[in-house]
Amino acid sequence: MTGLEYSRVTKETDVSLSLSDKGSFEMAVNTTIPIFDHIVKTLFFYSPFELKLPARGDLAHHIMEDVGITVGEAINKALGDRNGINRFGSAVVPMDDSLVLVAVDLVRRPYYVGNFPADTIDGISTKLFEHFFRSVAFSGLFNLHINILYGTDPHHYVEASSKATGMSLGMALGKAASAVRSTKGSL
Repeated sequence: MTGLEYSRVTKETDVSLSLSDKGSFEMAVNTTIPIFDHIVKTLFFYSPFELKLPARGDLAHHIMEDVGITVGEAINKALGDRNGINRFGSAVVPMDDSLVLVAVDLVRRPYYVGNFPADTIDGISTKLFEHFFRSVAFSGLFNLHINILYGTDPHHYVEASSKATGMSLGMALGKAASAVRSTKGSL
């Protein structure tokens, strides 16, 4: 993949993105929700992709969900036939008081498991960040498991989740043998 343009426009939101292979580590994210911009930039900083993403919408819930859907669909498109990748990736990331474990399987069977506590960051529910991650996994057609092992500061465990997701995607997208990483012969 060199560059991919993708967009999603509804009555509630207007999201467009440009996804490309990692080069300069420069991210441009503007969703009108500063803490969400930070979390999305962090995810992509630690992933194998660079991202440019402007998004507008009527409600934080709609913006975060539709950004997740758009990001997931773009990742799915970028993965192509998924041949020759490691398929699995995981990371354990500490951030001050928090420790988060994330695992992905790029299998084309979407599933999400997470355990975000109900809290807020800058007035935004942590459950909306969890909804973002769920939307990425289901639209990206992969398994994503986010286990917040412990943490008291919601900013720390949400950001650690973002870092660990990006790192896990990087590991899963690493080059493997030319064969498909499945005993079934396809993902």
